[in-house]
Amino acid sequence: MSSRELGLVLAQQILDVEDLHYGLWDADLELSLGNMARAQQRYTEMLLALIDQLLADHPAPRILDVGCGTGHMLQLMIERGYAVDAVNPAAALNKLVHERLAALPQSAATTLYETDFESLPLASCRHQYDLLLFSESFQYIPLPELFEKSPALLKPGGQLLVCDFFKTDAHGDGGDGDRSFSGGHLLHEFYRSVAASPFTLQQDEDLTKRISPNIALLDEWLTQRL
Repeated sequence: MSSRELGLVLAQQILDVEDLHYGLWDADLELSLGNMARAQQRYTEMLLALIDQLLADHPAPRILDVGCGTGHMLQLMIERGYAVDAVNPAAALNKLVHERLAALPQSAATTLYETDFESLPLASCRHQYDLLLFSESFQYIPLPELFEKSPALLKPGGQLLVCDFFKTDAHGDGGDGDRSFSGGHLLHEFYRSVAASPFTLQQDEDLTKRISPNIALLDEWLTQRL
């Protein structure tokens, strides 16, 4: 487990927050541990708004939540009326996911694939989805396998929604992205993979300024409070 993952898991357990992902910080939200849940909620609301936008013209859309973590986002999408399946390789987290699903009567049609994305059985889910959601899970999947498998999972007109970390040339420049994150694919390799795939890039937004405050916050917490 990377230090970034460890920090998020510890935060989720000790701070009693719902998610494993970072939060979005804006000028109106004080950077503090007490506001972590609010910052995470902003991230979640951003994704839900994007999902609504992307699927507005899809009749009875179905989503695959890739790397669903604790299942909180999965729960919210189901409660929003979406048909959603999930794939997650972490056994400890899947226990939490099953508990969430058991409490949702409308989740009866949801399948949790307890494996990694690369091992997802195409026989049962080929061309089943309108959207593949990668919320901080994209970085763990090799790009060749990801862009080979994704088209087989999607219906015609299906889309990928990726919100994740990427490595850039920012290292050493003193900017917001300098040494902030160690994970993620190289950004130029991602762009090259997209260009060589059946997909076209529809929206590209840099969230570094809103995400990077999490690093300072968690570093302080891990080094000074534990």
